[in-house]
Amino acid sequence: MVSQYFFHFVTFVTYLYSCLGFGLPTSILGTIQKDLDLSTGTMSLIAARQNYGSSLGKLLACFMVDSVGAYLSLTFSFTGIAATIYVLSQAQSAYDVSVCCVALEFFNGCCYPAIQARISKWYKIDSDNPGAVETGCLVLSLASRLGGLGVLFIYGALVSQTGWRKLSYYVAIIIATGVAWTTLMVNDSSTKKISPGKPLSLKSVYETIMGCIFNPGFWIFMAGFGFVACVRRVDSLMAIYLKDTAGLDAGTATQFVMAHPAGYLAGLFIIAPFYKQLTDKSTKIAFVRVLFLLAAAAAGVLCVTGEGHVYLKVGCVFALTAFTTVQYYIISGAYSVSFGANCGFMSATSDMISYVVVSQV
Repeated sequence: MVSQYFFHFVTFVTYLYSCLGFGLPTSILGTIQKDLDLSTGTMSLIAARQNYGSSLGKLLACFMVDSVGAYLSLTFSFTGIAATIYVLSQAQSAYDVSVCCVALEFFNGCCYPAIQARISKWYKIDSDNPGAVETGCLVLSLASRLGGLGVLFIYGALVSQTGWRKLSYYVAIIIATGVAWTTLMVNDSSTKKISPGKPLSLKSVYETIMGCIFNPGFWIFMAGFGFVACVRRVDSLMAIYLKDTAGLDAGTATQFVMAHPAGYLAGLFIIAPFYKQLTDKSTKIAFVRVLFLLAAAAAGVLCVTGEGHVYLKVGCVFALTAFTTVQYYIISGAYSVSFGANCGFMSATSDMISYVVVSQV
């Protein structure tokens, strides 16, 4: 029997492979623009088209993960990501870059839901262990934040030394080893390497959709998740907000944006472990309500603060992300896992709905 510590270690490393893939375009698109002499408008279109890939990837993940299991889903994802990044290293035009960015987001769409489904299979379906579920969600969240930030720093330092083509080529090789890692280390369940779930049929798809959307708790969850998803995904606008309202130059504003991910790290290292230690259900609910109130207060201060007050605004951004960490990462993950055989569908669907909500804000 695999120990929980080893299970969570495998979770952490597996998602780091995903981070190596999806963090690459953010680090090299500026260099690609200069090298291929592309306009700012073209780069904006390429960035916008990545959302198509994300949506299609999540749509596939909604049903694929629950049907074929985590092992085959991750193998599919890492193979596709590695191949796409290799093709990107050979790109010669805006069209090539655009297709690769869309494909990269598409193949990456299964990774997070697949790992959550693996947690569900081991510690919800095979054994009812809420503590292991929360720890698994915390470890996955840490891998997401630390991995995402880490690859940006590493790629940013390497791209000026190696060039974007060589960097992409090397990253493709590293991610290809993720297929070997998955083959050796990832099992769908505690007893089987491959443990398929529901059949991928129209009847199964219909029953899955109806079972979720007619669950009252689903919409209550999505209402709260929509708010915290907005906080998570507006990081790209934070630099513009601080530049326009606090009188900062573009470079300084970008540096202060680090308060956004720093708040999440503080939430994962300080607030989330405290939440995990709470054993009484009513106490946990009360604690989450307090977090929502504090987050709303921070958002309110941002809304009413006038020009200037840069440190107050940066502090509120930090507080806003810290006080929504548990809701975005731990509770959403545990709630998805609670759907058992429909975990992959729930995880991918909540991501898709969050994209829609954020795009309208």
